[in-house]
Amino acid sequence: MTQVSSGSFIGSANDCSLSNTAAFAALDTPIISNGNIRCKEGKNFFRERPKGLGSHKRFCYTRRIGVGDVSIFLQTVPGCPVRFGCDVFANVHARFVRITNMNRIVERFQTLRCAKEKALLPYFTSGYPDCAHVEKLVKSADALGAAVVEIGEPYSDSIADGPTIQQSFRAALARGHHLEDTFDMVSRVRDCVSCGMVSMVSYSIVYRIGLDRFVGDAADAGFDGVIFPDVPVEESRSCREAARKAGLCYIGLNAPTTTPERVASIADSTTGFVYQIAAAGTTGERSAVWSDLGSAVERIRRHCDTPVCVGFGVSTADQVREVCRVAEGAIVGSAIIRRIRQACESESSDHVVEDVTSFLSDLSCGLTSAA
Repeated sequence: MTQVSSGSFIGSANDCSLSNTAAFAALDTPIISNGNIRCKEGKNFFRERPKGLGSHKRFCYTRRIGVGDVSIFLQTVPGCPVRFGCDVFANVHARFVRITNMNRIVERFQTLRCAKEKALLPYFTSGYPDCAHVEKLVKSADALGAAVVEIGEPYSDSIADGPTIQQSFRAALARGHHLEDTFDMVSRVRDCVSCGMVSMVSYSIVYRIGLDRFVGDAADAGFDGVIFPDVPVEESRSCREAARKAGLCYIGLNAPTTTPERVASIADSTTGFVYQIAAAGTTGERSAVWSDLGSAVERIRRHCDTPVCVGFGVSTADQVREVCRVAEGAIVGSAIIRRIRQACESESSDHVVEDVTSFLSDLSCGLTSAA
């Protein structure tokens, strides 16, 4: 029996549009589900080989999932069953797999992994100080090589954000910021940048407009992934499925206090990257990185090879360096938002982009020394 699972590859580099390290990264669902995926010939393929088909007939099945359009090329061979995820198919031989239109987050981390490089993931609050500045900040971060940019959606009752980010939420909301403003801003900047973009948003906002509508609008705007920090993994199935259907990565958070059983569930349910929280409590700058971070990352790696990125408290180049010695990326939020606030509190906000760009450049030095 041929097993096709995360990290495996069938065929040769000549058969596929990607190298063997790119195939099947961060898959959280079976490629073929319930034995009923429609093939290009317009027929359904069930668990047993359809009657009337000659030996060695070839099929191609394509399914849109969070990482991209996955095409599975099969050939019927009597007596050679193959397993896709949890489903077993009789009398087929898996020839090769091709992934096209790959999700930007997955693609960037695959590129970084092949180059043995690490990622910087800056966080910006949407609408703070205004959407025009956030557009410029995203472009600047992308020009500096940021792999992924997180866009936080302002919310009046956030549960995981410290005083610095809460203040940015209040300021954006006081200016009349709405979710539609975020989507409009992302739509304008999407074609100007190559970095992945993640929406970090309370599920209260998602629930109000509807899950399917939110992920659809987010994907249409140009987001590549979502983080719902207030959705526990045990209740995330509908969110993960909706994100997958929209072509978005669903990024789970792993806390320092997470039990081993829940670590396994979070690792199995996450696509794109696992967000490892580096400190108990809320977001905010801290003087040192959590001493047990390496062990926490290792616990995740026991269950998946999805990249791990670390946030909460990372605020200096030295801390980025320390984090990236054990993880694939460093997430920096509060330290960036504080510099935005300080620039706005000066005589004018003209220096916001310049000051933040300089800070991001300094942080990037930690990536070079950590790789």
